[in-house]
Parts: sequence; structure tokens; C-alpha cells
Amino acid sequence: MDFRFLVAMAAVALSVFSSCTKDPLMMNGGGSSEGEAADFDDSAEIVPGWIRIKLADDSEPLRTGVFTRGGFDSGDVRLDELAAGLGATEIRRVFRDGGRFEERHRRYGLHLWYDIRIADEVPVSRARAEMVSLPGVDVVEPVYRVRLAEAHVVPDISDRLYRPFSEGEARPEPAPFNDPELSRQWHYNNDGSIEGSVAGADINLFKAWREIGAGRPEVVVAVIDGGIQYDHPDLAANMWTNEAEMNGTPGVDDDGNGYVDDIYGWNYYTDSGTITQHFHGTHVAGTVAAVNNNGIGVCGVAGGTGVGDGVRLMSCQNYDTDANGQEVGSVTEESFIYAADNGAVIAQCSWGYNGIETPLSMQRAIQYFIREAGTDENGVQTGPMKGGVVCFSAGNSSYSHVGNPGDMEEVVGVTAMGPDYKKAGYSNYGSAADLFAPGGASSANPEDPKQVYSTYINGGYAYLWGTSMACPHVSGVAALIVSYYGVDTPGFTAERCREILLRSFRPVGEYVAGEPYADGLGAGLVDASLILLENPGIKPGSVEELTLTPLPDGMAIAAAMPADGNGDAVSKIRLGYAPVNGDGTTGEWREETFPNIQPAGGIFTTELQLAAEETYRVRMSVEDRYGNVSDEVTDEATTLPHVNVAPSYRGIETQLFTSTGKGFSKTVALDSYFSDPDIPYGDELTFAFDDGEQEILEVVLEGAELLLTPIYKGQTEIVVTATDRAGESASGTFRVRIVSGDEPPAEPEPDPEPDPDPDPDPDPVPGFDGDTMVVVPNPVGEALTVYVPHVASM
Repeated sequence: MDFRFLVAMAAVALSVFSSCTKDPLMMNGGGSSEGEAADFDDSAEIVPGWIRIKLADDSEPLRTGVFTRGGFDSGDVRLDELAAGLGATEIRRVFRDGGRFEERHRRYGLHLWYDIRIADEVPVSRARAEMVSLPGVDVVEPVYRVRLAEAHVVPDISDRLYRPFSEGEARPEPAPFNDPELSRQWHYNNDGSIEGSVAGADINLFKAWREIGAGRPEVVVAVIDGGIQYDHPDLAANMWTNEAEMNGTPGVDDDGNGYVDDIYGWNYYTDSGTITQHFHGTHVAGTVAAVNNNGIGVCGVAGGTGVGDGVRLMSCQNYDTDANGQEVGSVTEESFIYAADNGAVIAQCSWGYNGIETPLSMQRAIQYFIREAGTDENGVQTGPMKGGVVCFSAGNSSYSHVGNPGDMEEVVGVTAMGPDYKKAGYSNYGSAADLFAPGGASSANPEDPKQVYSTYINGGYAYLWGTSMACPHVSGVAALIVSYYGVDTPGFTAERCREILLRSFRPVGEYVAGEPYADGLGAGLVDASLILLENPGIKPGSVEELTLTPLPDGMAIAAAMPADGNGDAVSKIRLGYAPVNGDGTTGEWREETFPNIQPAGGIFTTELQLAAEETYRVRMSVEDRYGNVSDEVTDEATTLPHVNVAPSYRGIETQLFTSTGKGFSKTVALDSYFSDPDIPYGDELTFAFDDGEQEILEVVLEGAELLLTPIYKGQTEIVVTATDRAGESASGTFRVRIVSGDEPPAEPEPDPEPDPDPDPDPDPVPGFDGDTMVVVPNPVGEALTVYVPHVASM
């Protein structure tokens, strides 16, 4: 496949193949369950021939190396015996010792993670099942592939290093810097001149540059992606360089960090210090920190002012493009460890897992970066910020959930906006999203100006689109925050940076009102100029015009949003409700919090599901981006009588089986696919199925669960019907595909020459009339044999 036509490299689907663990790690993973079901084979995301384990804390280290098949010798007899049965031939560390950081690595248990090479013909699922029962093994997980979060057509622009503007092309207001193609970067300062764009749909960067500056070289951003073209004319001056290695002895680890000749970062695909240019990593890097005010090309969010003062870009390369134009490589957990140990404090990550929870090994690596970035091997702050901030793209599958690892609570998940304030059609969204940023409009036209413009390989520039393009805007703003607040202020922390970042936004509610994704874009559109906002120290005004409208089993709520002490929109809405007792007191209060997407004066609306014909008291307050909370406003209303609502089916999913037999059985929880809004009010669903008398699959229904056992290779469908107490129902079709195993037995062929005159039934037995046996005396003294035709049993 030509790399110029890479389409739909999705970051997220829904099937989950999770790790087995006896000792879960401290961080919560992803694995959002909301959104669409997908026809997805998660085995495609597993690297065949490898299994990953983490040993118990008190375990002895294993011997690593390559062994002959059957001669596996890790030093653990039980592991060696099991590994031999799996055809294992190699064991390697997931995380290297780390040179002077070795003791810190050990505190995080990084020395306990190993990858084991097993025979290609051995299913990873089998190795996983056997390894998890091994004493001394705490975690077992497959080695997963990681996908770039991309869904655009990559243009062929290798011959375009710089193209002057055409006569009549729209130019923006005077810009702070002299980079000639800055006007193409509407995502920094949108004047509305591009057809289909809306003025102001940008990150307000010109104002930020004028008021707070454009970055500081003490701040290092790790671009965990494809390799950055480190000698690009518009990037070279802002590349991070390891001075000890650049000026040291080739082939020697001059700085004792466990890596040799890592001048601009590390190439994990080739496991060397040689960084090779990659279109994706180079484009993302340009948005973060292309060199500003140098008279060529474009600008970066934190690219400085042209005097060597931009933030620095560290290349942690995990992807490359092979000779056939195909994407190769996958993100390694060790990238986060390297970045933290070598001075980066922001991690820019435009990639994700395809349909799996974030593996525990990746969670631990991200945790390490968040806690240890900016400090030396003794935990002493040496960088402009103690700790790290990690930014992830939300994914490009249009799902109503943020892709992993972007949905982890500890990271900043970024959704994508077009040039009109609306969500880009491809962008995932959901409750785990943190911020909204420009990702561009999807287009097959490589010159479509509604995309994001940045640096490209071979010294070029290109328009691309995706949540990959949105994420570096947020990473760049985070770098501006550290530059402004951290460089000259000892003690600045990642927690403080994250707090400032997540409050630096503008609401976009007036542009997305009524859209199903309106509450799933994050707090709002990231605004670089708002990092200077100060806490007004006073509470916001109270909500106005609180209106309660009774509904069957609920009520609709509406209220006008106040401004905070700075005159800006509030950040959150706090809503509480409780039943009112006969004596006027209230029962137990329930509380909900909503992100506010409305500007000051905008109308917030929501609906609550409640008991029918009950009186409820409702209270509402708002919280600003600094945590100041308004006074409460209360009211009460009585809900209307119940009206039954029929159940509904949420979507179609293919149940995929890789082989046959009871060992490959699956249980399908039907309540994951059928819903009924009346269930909270005492309704319940009963299920029935029709499998069409197929024979490739055994189907057993137990309550709300289907147990599916594959018997033969093939495809079939099962129609499931859910019926509520009122007799209303909904049906859905589950497709089943069994990809390997025996073929079902062939139907017997009809006799080509049937007997035209088959033998008639034998003569009736005397004494037998129809179904009645008549008892008669035995006329002789000898035993009498009686023939009874057509009787199955007696």
C-alpha cells in the first residue's frame, strides 16, 4: 500500500482483549464502553509470536537472550518448562536498566517486565492462559500494535519546499512574525476568509504570542510518533540535542543514560540513535514548535521569536515508512521512560490502540513520565516543571468515546474541531475528552485550506487533517504554560500546569447546540491567550430563570448561565435533586455535574429520569474554571404519570470466533445491546432467540445471556428479541463468523434412482389390531414368538 494513500488508520474500536493480572497497577486504564459496536477482530491488533509478563516484586531477574528451541534457559525452572512447550526461543527486557536512572526504574518495577518470543504457530491466547497460572508471574498480556490516529490522504508534495502565495489569496491581519506561510495556519488565527470557516475558530495564538511570548528553550516536548526531520529548515533550530552525545565519542554512552549516540532522541523501530524522517511525526512537530520569525515557512505554537528561544523537540521515533511505502513500527512503552529521563516535560502522542484497553505496561510507562519528568535520578527537580503532562489524540473513528489511552484520567484527551467551531466529522468524542482543538476538515484534496498546515518531510510543508493534528495544538499550549510559569519559577509542577491548561478554553455551545456530541468535546476550545487569566477570587453569579417542566417519569430543566468574576463563561453546572416527603422534608439527594458549553447568558438544558407522579426539589449552582462556586437556586415540580416506552436495540455486532470447541465459547450479555428506559421504574426484559436451525453453532439462552459455542467453520445469524412487561419488543440480528475449524457435514445427496415400488409393510400379525395388542391363549405348549411392527418401546 502506498503511504500517500493511507486511509482510515483507526485508533479505536470496541472489542476488548485485556491483560490478565493478579496485581493490578495503580493507574486506571481506559476501556470506555459507550458508543457503537464494531465488527472487529482484536486478534489483528496482537503481535503474533510474543507474550509479555511482569514478575512479582520479590522475583529474581531472568536471564535474557536468544535460545535454541527447547533450550530456553531463563533461570526459572517452571517458566523454562512452560516456555519450552510454547516453542519459546528468546526473552528480552521491556525496559532497559536506564544507566544512572536504574534505581528509579526499579522502584517502578520496570525491571520486572519481559517479552518472550514463542513459536509463531502457538496462539497468543494459549500462551497467555498458561502463563497467568505460573507462580511468581503477576501480569500477562499480549504485545499490542499501536495505530497512528490518522484518516487522511497524504499528499505527494516532495517537490514543494515553498510556494509563494497566489495573487488574490486571502491574507490575515498583520501577524507577529514574518513567516510567509503563517496565513495558511487559520488554526492559529482564523479571520474567516476561507470558505466554510468562521472567524475566531482558532486557538487565539496571535494574542498569546503578543502577551506571554512564544516559548522558552528550557522546555522540552517529546514527540512520541514517527521520526522528526531534524534537519528540516523550519525545525532544526528547535530540535533538542544531547550535547554529551553530540560532542562525545561515537559508539559510547557518553552521558550514562543507557543509550548510545542518542543525539536528537531515539529510534525505537531500529533501536538506534539514527532518527529517520516520517511525515506524521514531522507534521505534528511543526505544529508544536516550527521555528517562528525566521522568514521561511510556517510557525509553531511554541516556536519562539526567531532568536533561538523556541521550545525544544525530542524525537522518540516509533514509526517509519518502508521501501514499499507501508507504515511499519508501533509505539513502545520505553519512549515515555526515555523522555522523562532525558528532560522532556510534555509528551505529544497522536496515536492509540485499536479496540483494546490500554495495556498495563503502557499505563505504568505513562505513570512514570507524569510523576518523574523534570527530575534527576534522585527526584530533585532539574527542569522547568516537576512532573510531566501527556496529551493524546481522541481518535478518528467518529465514535462516542475517546480512544485509549486518551480516555485515561491522568492524560489530556483532545478532540478535533473544523474551521467552523463544529466537531470535525471524523473526531471521536465522549465524557473522557478534556479539550477541543483545531484538527481541520476531512478532505481528499491535498490543497484544501480547511486542513491544518505544518512542516512535512524533505523540507516541505503540507495540509493534513485528524485528531493527530489537533493534539499538538494542546501540547504546544502546555509548552507555553511551562515557558511562562515554570522556567523562572522553581517548584512549578505538572499538576499546576494541567490545572492552567484545562481552564484555558472558550465555550463553543452556541455553535454545537443540539448536536449529539455537544457535551463530549471537552471543557471547550483551547485558547492560548487565556493562560494568563487570574482567579477573580469571587464566586460566579447564580443561575437565572431556573425552569422545571414535568414529564412522564421525569422533568426537563432549563436555566440561563451566569458569568464568572472575570465576565467569562462558567465551567461546570452542579445539579442536585431529591424527592419531597409529605411533611416537606426531602429524601436522599442525588448530584450530577455537567460541563458548561454555553456562554454567559446561554441556556443550559437537560432532562432527568425520575419516578412517576412524585414531587422533586431541584437545586442548581455553577462552578467557574478556578473552582469558585455560586449560590444555589432551588425549585420543585411533580412528574407526570408513567408512559411505557418500547425497548430498543443498540446496534449490530459480529461475534467472531477464531476456532471451534468449548474452549472458544463466548457469553454475550444481551443487556449490552438492548435497552429500555423503563427499567429504572420496575420494567424488565425477557429474551428469546431464533437461530434458523443452523448447525455450526450451539446457542444456549440463560436469562439475559447467550452462550455461543462454535462447532463448525462458517457464518450464520441469530435473531434476538427483547420483550418488556407491556408486551412491546425489539429485535436485533447478531452475525456470527467462525473463521477456522472443520466444515459442517455435507447434506446427503438424494438417491438419483429411487425404488419406484418399495416393499409394502409386512402382513399384520395375527392378534394385533392397530395400536392394540390382543391377548389370546397359546394353542401349543411351546414358546410363542410374536412380531410387533412399528413399536418403538414398551
